[in-house]
Amino acid sequence: IIETVQPKTVAIIGAAGCTLPQEIASQSSLDAIDVIDIDKRVFSIAADRFLEQPLDNKINPIAQSARGWIHDMIAAGKKYDMIVVDAYNGTALPEELITKEFFA
Repeated sequence: IIETVQPKTVAIIGAAGCTLPQEIASQSSLDAIDVIDIDKRVFSIAADRFLEQPLDNKINPIAQSARGWIHDMIAAGKKYDMIVVDAYNGTALPEELITKEFFA
């Protein structure tokens, strides 16, 4: 889908091993990828243990809860061409993301 849509800005909620943002960073159409995760340690762990290389320069790690980030994004009027939800708590979305505000 990234190749078809060719977004300039992408937000990814949930960093995991940062493999998704690192992979899509190679798309020439992308200018910036904001990656939101509640735990700031996940970014350095991902770079050291999963990727075994630094995060691409297009990747902007944001250590914040998804709900807090959404609130701040709306307040600032920030828009993205694409938002990807890659946040899971075991097998489901974390409870804080199962709200009307999140899906709105």
